[in-house]
Amino acid sequence: MDALTALNLLSTTNVGLLGSSHINPAILTALFGIADAIVAKDSIPETPKLDSTVIALQNKLNTASTQLREIQDSLNPIVYQCGKDVIDKLELAMNKLYMLAVFIRGDYDNREPDTTAQDALLQQAVQAFTEVETCAKDGLEKVGQLHAQVMEIENMDINTAKQDIDLLLKNNDNELQNVQAQINSAEKSFKVLRNSLEQQSQAVSRLHDKIASSKGAKLASDIFWSIATLGIGNAINKGPLDPFNLQGQLDDANRSLKDAQKKYDEAARKLDEMHLERVSLDQRLSAAKQTAALIPTVSALADTTNSNCIMLQHQFGPLKDQSTQLLRSVGKIQSDASVTQNLAYSKKEFAAGLLQICKDSLMDQALLDEATMIKDEVVNQYGGPLPDEVQEMASETSERMSLIVTVPSIRG
Repeated sequence: MDALTALNLLSTTNVGLLGSSHINPAILTALFGIADAIVAKDSIPETPKLDSTVIALQNKLNTASTQLREIQDSLNPIVYQCGKDVIDKLELAMNKLYMLAVFIRGDYDNREPDTTAQDALLQQAVQAFTEVETCAKDGLEKVGQLHAQVMEIENMDINTAKQDIDLLLKNNDNELQNVQAQINSAEKSFKVLRNSLEQQSQAVSRLHDKIASSKGAKLASDIFWSIATLGIGNAINKGPLDPFNLQGQLDDANRSLKDAQKKYDEAARKLDEMHLERVSLDQRLSAAKQTAALIPTVSALADTTNSNCIMLQHQFGPLKDQSTQLLRSVGKIQSDASVTQNLAYSKKEFAAGLLQICKDSLMDQALLDEATMIKDEVVNQYGGPLPDEVQEMASETSERMSLIVTVPSIRG
């Protein structure tokens, strides 16, 4: 049942050419109130689906959050595994150094040079430290790649989503203000039309009352006029006279009522549409605000993951740099020992170089055994008094060994 049905019911029960009922204005107003209530009840909207833009933004932020958590969860295991791999390869590389230390055992300077064996051992050492550097470089690159992913997620997903949400909230607020202004204006117009409809309906009701109350007087007048004119008056007027043209007034009033009712119904329909639009915008605004509430959490997660990437790069960077330096040191020994086949590389230079690499290789206490073997081999099997340079380097290596033992091993 709508307002039009209620008004039609009002017309059929109170409007008729011969009707005699008088409508109480309070009852009429109550009937219009019932009609308005029916319209309001019928116009309660179903909950609309979320705006596709809001859904897309929510999905983007949820995906970003998932990706960041995956990166965050993978950072420590990657760094741990890469660090462990570096230590494992460095352990193998130090075994190659130990073989070189054994190679120069005893009176190395005065015996016949074995360049073939020496070159092979040096090449094996260079290859082993090359693998150490490659492993460290790969680990650092993995962390760098994850860091780049975090930056991309932050710039391309989170920041753009924030901009889109801010724009969506702004546009939605503007639309709400515009619709509310239209509703306010429409409600004023609707009130005017409702008053007009009530007035027109009351006018029709009053005309019916006049027609009903004047029925007897009109009938007596028509009979008198017919007798006085010997029936000619009725013949001329084609029926009983209507000196006040009440029927014409009633026809005009009915037309005005119909027109007022049509305008009223159209205004009610448009007002309902505006209210529905307002409800839809309110729900869109609520969904947009809920989406905007995701931003701080996702941004904080991005900041944390970004900081962890930077911290791990700073921690892993020196490992990679040290691996590169070790490779250079081994390469220098190889180069110096191979400059010419005629000039032998002295045992003092060999021993000092091996101890330098041994000291610099002590990045983890897991390498203490290998470092001890190399130092003891060089010092105990030197075959004579230790040169000052070798003695100094051996002392530095021992000092380094005493310090590294206090640092927890990456192997756990």
